[in-house]
Formats: sequence, structure tokens, C-alpha cells
Amino acid sequence: MKILLPTNFTELSNYTIGLAETIANNIEVEVHFVNVINAPDDSMLTNQERTISADCITDEIEPKTLALNDKILEFANKSNLKKVVKVIAGDKINTLIKYIKGNGIDMVLLGTHGSKGFKEFVEGSLAEKIARLSPVPVLCIKEEKHGMSFKNIMIASQLVKKEHSQLKCVKTIQKAFNSTLHLVKVSTPKYFDSSRSIKIKMDEYIKEHNLENVKTHVYCDFDIEKGIENFANDYNIDLVTIGDHGFTGLQYVFRKSISKDIVNHLHRPVLTFKID
Repeated sequence: MKILLPTNFTELSNYTIGLAETIANNIEVEVHFVNVINAPDDSMLTNQERTISADCITDEIEPKTLALNDKILEFANKSNLKKVVKVIAGDKINTLIKYIKGNGIDMVLLGTHGSKGFKEFVEGSLAEKIARLSPVPVLCIKEEKHGMSFKNIMIASQLVKKEHSQLKCVKTIQKAFNSTLHLVKVSTPKYFDSSRSIKIKMDEYIKEHNLENVKTHVYCDFDIEKGIENFANDYNIDLVTIGDHGFTGLQYVFRKSISKDIVNHLHRPVLTFKID
């Protein structure tokens, strides 16, 4: 399993190393430690490829890269993980997405404080943006816990057939931690469905995705986000997983993203992945 661990050498980055080590204790893992140098806006020659000018590379990027190479190697060597270490220049989000696609990454591991209020409306959190745009699952954690373990994993789902292309990652994590899956349909006044109908959909969903060691739950609440949060608290969930449509542009502005809210607001590990 190839895990991308973006780092800026902060406390948040430290959170992720311990979890990567725990995962590596159970399955074979290669961790890619990547630091992105933000290139100056006026260095970009084109908008599409975000190409950096030769002068900027010589005068600014190369000296920064040399300075950071030793720093990121020292950071990565805090662990005994099988590792790849890279310093790359460019636009942070686009550079990381390009790296994911070009290096066969299976999962991204991020530390995040989340985002609230006006700051959230204007820019969101880095984790939320990567979670929305990444073609592979993104696991966000907000605090460091020694020996973090995912014994109970919640799949918050609308139970659509072939809903998720990335459930393979969830099952890999389940195998690593010998976890119990909790397949949960949050029923709200706006999105009500009968118990019988939900049971049929859950049985089909489990068969469709070959899920094992799974418990099913129908949880009633006034809205989906609150239902996910309350279920996670009531059942001592260690990891919440939820699909994301990856909306961009006007779709992102005008359509509410439950996964975005969960990543930014829920104070426990969250794994997001693309909905087909």
C-alpha cells in the first residue's frame, strides 16, 4: 500500500507518522513524504500546467529545495517506515493531486485542524480541498493518540449500488486493524426511507462490495451530518468513512457537501473517498 504523507514539518505532520507506523505494523506500506514549495504566482508561465519559469527555478526554487531536502529526510527518519522522500515546487493542491496520479498512491494521510466560520467560507481547509479533489481515499486526523487503532469503522452511506470505487482501501484498513465495519444509513425527515427498504438496500450493498465482519444500523436524526456525529459518539467509532462527489466550480458552491462538513468539523479520524 502506497501512502502519501504531505508534510510542512508542523505538529499536524507529526500526527500522521504514528498512524502510518501502526498501519505498517499490520500490512506492507511504502510512505511517500512530500513537501511542496509554493512557487510565486508571477513565476507561472501558463495557467493550465502551472509551469515555473527557468529564472524562478534557478534563483528561488533550487536553493529552497536544497535547504529542505535535509529537513524532510530528518523528518522522515523519525520512523523506520519504508519511505520515498520528495521536495517539489508548484501550486500545493494541484502538485499533490498530480503526484497522487503519477506515483500509484493508494491513500493520502493528512493532519488537519479543520476550518470554521468565515475562513471556511473563503478558503476551506487544505485537507478538505485534497479530500474533494483526490482520486484516492484521504484519511484526515486531528490529534495524535499513542497506539491509535481503528477497531470500529463507520461507513456512512446512502446505499447506492456501486456507490464507492475506493472501498478497497477501507477493507485494507479493516484487515490491518481487524476492525468491525458499521454500515450506517442516517434517516432524516427530509430523506426518510422505511426500515424494510433500508434493510434490502443494506443487504444488496454488502453483497455488492463483498463486505465482511459488518454490522448494519439505521440511525434517525434531524440532519445527516449531526446523525453521523451522534452515531460515532454513541458507538465509540474510531474511524468515520464517507463518500464524496468531488464537486468543483459552481457545483461546489451551490451543493452542500456532507463529507466537507465532516472533515472540517468532526473531531475524530475521517476517511473520504470518491463516489462513482
